[in-house]
Amino acid sequence: MVTEIGSVTTHFPSATEPFQESPAELVKRAKKGDAQACFELFESHSKRVYSLTLQLTADVTAAENLTQNIFIEAFRGLETVRDDAEFATALYRRTANAALLWHAKHVAIHESAAGSAGIPALLAESQASALSGGCEL
Repeated sequence: MVTEIGSVTTHFPSATEPFQESPAELVKRAKKGDAQACFELFESHSKRVYSLTLQLTADVTAAENLTQNIFIEAFRGLETVRDDAEFATALYRRTANAALLWHAKHVAIHESAAGSAGIPALLAESQASALSGGCEL
C-alpha cells in the first residue's frame, strides 16, 4: 500500500506483498520519494559505510558525520542511479572519496598548526643536536 503524507510518499507492505523487496525495487521507490525505501537502503548499507569511514579516519565522530553526509549526498543524487548495484557502487565511491578528503584536510590542519610551531626547524634542530652529541658519521 502506498500512502502520500505531504510531499513524502511512503510504502507500507500489505498482507499480500512480500516483506522483503529486491534492492533494485527499493532504489526505484526511493527515486519516487518513498521515505521507507530510503530508510531501507540506509539500513542495508549504513554499517558498511560507517565501518569504512571509521577505518579510514580512525575517528568515531568523523565517521558518524561522514556517514550521515554521504547518505544525504547519495539520496540527493539518486536520480542518476539506474539500479541497486549502481547505487551501492556510487555509495562506496562517495565513502572512499569523503574519507580520503577528510583525512587530507585533517592532516593539512595538523601540519599547518604544527608548522606554526616550526616542525621543520624542530627536525633540523634535533638532527643538529644528535650530530653535536658525539654521533660520528
